[in-house]
Amino acid sequence: MLAVLTMARLAMGFQFQSIGSTAPFLVEGLGIDYASVGFLIGLFLLPGVVLAIPGGFLGQVFGDKRVVAFGLALMAGGGLLSAASETYATMLAGRLTAGIGAVFLNVMLTKMTADWFAGREIVLALAILLNAWPIGIGLALVTLGPLAESVSLAQVFQVTAAVAAVGLVLVALLYRPPPDAAGAAGPGLSGLSRREMLLCSLAGIVWALQNATYVIMLGFAPTLMILRGASTAEAGFMVSLSSWILIVSVQAGGMAAKTPGRANAVIVLALAMWSVGLALIPWAPLPAIILIGLCGGLSAAATVALPTEILSPASRGPGLGLFITWYYMAMAGLPPVAGRLLDATGDPRMPLFFGAVLTILAIPVLALFRIGQRRARNREIDG
Repeated sequence: MLAVLTMARLAMGFQFQSIGSTAPFLVEGLGIDYASVGFLIGLFLLPGVVLAIPGGFLGQVFGDKRVVAFGLALMAGGGLLSAASETYATMLAGRLTAGIGAVFLNVMLTKMTADWFAGREIVLALAILLNAWPIGIGLALVTLGPLAESVSLAQVFQVTAAVAAVGLVLVALLYRPPPDAAGAAGPGLSGLSRREMLLCSLAGIVWALQNATYVIMLGFAPTLMILRGASTAEAGFMVSLSSWILIVSVQAGGMAAKTPGRANAVIVLALAMWSVGLALIPWAPLPAIILIGLCGGLSAAATVALPTEILSPASRGPGLGLFITWYYMAMAGLPPVAGRLLDATGDPRMPLFFGAVLTILAIPVLALFRIGQRRARNREIDG
């Protein structure tokens, strides 16, 4: 079951990177500028701001498997629409369609993994699932650009549609819910207690800050290096090292945090060292980026597992939808703030310093989550 869910998430990462890997061909083929390409990249994530919570509820109403299959079908359809695009408007429609499908996957795949592994290796299972995203991005980086150059841009999006279709077939034919899974009917978001909503939000903020700071590093570290004399290829290669190291560190973090009582230490240590790495990029870029890759993945699985510690099986869908909504809001809102800091100061280090501060802020938010969780347990015991 984990292999099926991981393949579906890999398809999501592969399709996300299709725009970034073919940007020059899009500029030439559609007659657009790079700002428009950037909007296409962000459009894949934008629907999550409004659809993550409804996505969790839809899983309760129609069943997790149906919602994931529908999401993969949207991704395949969006890829085919993009492949047929001759105008920017059609490309926008294809990207938006695929992004909507990806939102449903992002919520439900985490929930379905929790259903299978809650109480039995949940952190390690989530580490394997999460790793599918950077692996999909890495595969896109090494295949889609050469494919666009040697064949055609349309072929690139047809391939992303095909990968989503393979995920759809695997889910449809092989996936089954665990015997003890909650039924389709559920309380929805309104059925979450105030404490569950608060704790899911705090956990979501911790996850959101980690992801936003990583995107800020990917977006602004190359600019700093180029301004200091590196070539575009050198800067891109150096920053890409963090993504490949991340694949190893996510798995290592899952192994380290699966031991009871160790999750807090893993998350706090990773966040602290991550912040140090961001702050050190202006002075020691290569060691700092390696440090970020090593630490950035260590806390991933343990952080995503936080809401599963406080949600019942019946409330996992809407609870995880709320958790992931914070991720989408941060991804949409915080990188532009980093860009404005650069514009306002003219200092290419400022976005990285901003990211370092955001990463450190995740530590007290984690502490608030643990305090609230402890109080909730004490009330249950007293009751």
